[in-house]
Amino acid sequence: MNVVRFFLSLNLRFLTLAGVFISLNLFPVSRTFADAPEYLEAEKPIPRSLKQTVSPTDRFGLHPEYNSLKDMLIPTRAFSELRSYFPPTGESFIDDTIFFVHPRAYYRRYDRGDGSISEAASLGGAFGFETGYWHNFMRVGVTGYTSQELYGPSERPGSDLLSRSQDSYTVLGEAFLEVKVVEETHLKLFRQRLHLPYINANDSRMTPNTFEAYTIHSTAIEKLRFGFSYIDRIKFRNSSDFESMSAFAGAPGTNRGVSVFGARYDFSDNFHTSLIEEYGWDTINTLYLETERFIAIDNDLSFKLRAQFTDQRSVGDEYLGSFDTQHAGIGGSLGYRSLIASVSLTWTSDNAAIIKPWGGSPSYNSVMISDFDRAGERSVRASLSHDFTDWGLKGVAASTSWVFGDTPDSGPAASSDQQEFNVTLDYRPPLKYLDNFWFRIRYAWNDLASLSGGEERSDFRVILNYSLAF
Repeated sequence: MNVVRFFLSLNLRFLTLAGVFISLNLFPVSRTFADAPEYLEAEKPIPRSLKQTVSPTDRFGLHPEYNSLKDMLIPTRAFSELRSYFPPTGESFIDDTIFFVHPRAYYRRYDRGDGSISEAASLGGAFGFETGYWHNFMRVGVTGYTSQELYGPSERPGSDLLSRSQDSYTVLGEAFLEVKVVEETHLKLFRQRLHLPYINANDSRMTPNTFEAYTIHSTAIEKLRFGFSYIDRIKFRNSSDFESMSAFAGAPGTNRGVSVFGARYDFSDNFHTSLIEEYGWDTINTLYLETERFIAIDNDLSFKLRAQFTDQRSVGDEYLGSFDTQHAGIGGSLGYRSLIASVSLTWTSDNAAIIKPWGGSPSYNSVMISDFDRAGERSVRASLSHDFTDWGLKGVAASTSWVFGDTPDSGPAASSDQQEFNVTLDYRPPLKYLDNFWFRIRYAWNDLASLSGGEERSDFRVILNYSLAF
């Protein structure tokens, strides 16, 4: 890699970013997901502070509720008032039931840089309910998902907003029974969302991945969260069918699932270490390790330091071929009052790229178009994130990221270098009847041949979310 060219690109890219933000009067305020991988950035609005940023294992093993849509919804103030007309029955199974509707509208235009374009617009989202506990023992939840075509030219498939043939679809994505084995240990059965590294909802299109799984989570040991799961089938985000995990990963005609063990130890509210083992029978074994430390110097200044490691290899009958590879990352974030800045570095083994058929990548440098985890890839990411409330622009937030990936110039892992620039603008109107409305515009530009003027890709998205819970 030409070092001078690399840093010239770095400086030019950030001068461009600075110019964009200065021209829009968007310089210092809070809310950040500046250090999060793409699948986490896509699921929620930009958080309000560095303390609120999330890691890939934050929602693991807290309670099974954290693997459902329910934890992503805030009861709408206007609709919560309806409860005052229904006096409590004294039975939590009824009184604690939550009904929710999560409408979503989405437009995406993805220029692949090879002459092909994927484009669609759709309207849909999620709707369902989750009961309270019956006799403090069990509860049930049901969620349907739909995506209805507004615009979907047949010659431009591949946006993942509609089906592969650009048609509308509807599916019962979640249908689960949850049982309290004891107060701190919960068993959750059948169709559900999962929030694991590499096996997750990846809710960055119209509907999420969901899974047929059998999961037990426990917090019975102080500071330790742990769980076991057997995952049998997956419904990919733009599909209405559930397929076996192995078949979906690329081994047609097979019927193998994934066994998962995970543990997270919270030394304090600001320091944790996690281990997740995902054993795909006769396909992929993935071990993920993570540690993260948040340090508050005073009310104005804070830091976050983090590191991650993935070991991935073929196992058993090796239905997906023989391979082994590793991916590692380190990163740090600085929060000063309302300004957040983050930097992260990742490395991938020369042996093979990371495979992730069942969800988004937890890599720190995963962004809108690329995950920067190809064989032999070394990448650096620099990000900024702001919320404009302090400037009188309530509900407005923005984030930017730039990533550069360097790969070998020769040998079996040789490929083109790449760089990618992302920008996101969020708006959440501060109005009673729109308190859960979320408008988002996102744009990504990726130069697959890095600075040599090669193939360029772009991704433009407009997303409207509105959550009603009562």
